[in-house]
Formats: sequence, structure tokens, C-alpha cells
Amino acid sequence: MQPHGSRTLLFFVITMGGIIAPIPPADASPQPRPICGACGTSFERVAADHGIALTVTRNTARVEVHANGSATWIVTNDVNESAAGRLTDDRELLERIARGAVTDTRGLPHALESGSVRNGRECPPIPPRPA
Repeated sequence: MQPHGSRTLLFFVITMGGIIAPIPPADASPQPRPICGACGTSFERVAADHGIALTVTRNTARVEVHANGSATWIVTNDVNESAAGRLTDDRELLERIARGAVTDTRGLPHALESGSVRNGRECPPIPPRPA
């Protein structure tokens, strides 16, 4: 005859095995890609590549989708004071950093106002889905 504790342990092991066995292992998936190349850390990296110690303290992205399916993106990055001062003094540098952060800029200007860098981009119309 088995002691009472052994039966309890055996019951516990069988029960846990029945609970855990049906759970499939988690699949590894790639890291998500940022939707906004001109936002936050991407913008900071491009600035660092140009020798600027820039920190984005806050950012916003506004996307306006037009009736024809095209879209306009306006990204605003609030940056640290020293970087804002340097970019105010060197508009060409601002332009290079902004263009480097946005892969496709179509005619929208980049601006710096009160420590905020604004990037703009227009996207071509998205073809309609087939019916």
C-alpha cells in the first residue's frame, strides 16, 4: 500500500500535465517595425549621424487621408533646447536631418518653431480594393 502523500503527488503531476500539455509553445515573431520613420528614436538616430546630440521629448503624428486615397503626414518632434538652438542656426542641417528621417518627402517643407521640428510628407493615392 502506498502512503497517502505519494498518491497526492501522483494526482498533482497528472493533473498539471493535463493542464500544461495542451498549451502550444509560443512562436517567435520579428520585432514590429515603426510606422513613423520621422518620429522619436528614428529622428534621434539620424541627428546623431549628423553629429547632433538630439533628444525627442515628445512627438505627435497627424495623418490626413484625402477623398482620392492620398494622405498627408505631419510629424512634430519636440526636441531638447541645445539641439533646437543648433538647428535654428543651421537650417541646411535641419533639412538634411529631416530628409534623412523621412524616406519619402514630397514637397512639404520642414520647419523648426519653438523647439519643435515639423516634418511633412504626402503619400500617393492607395488603389481601391477589388470588389
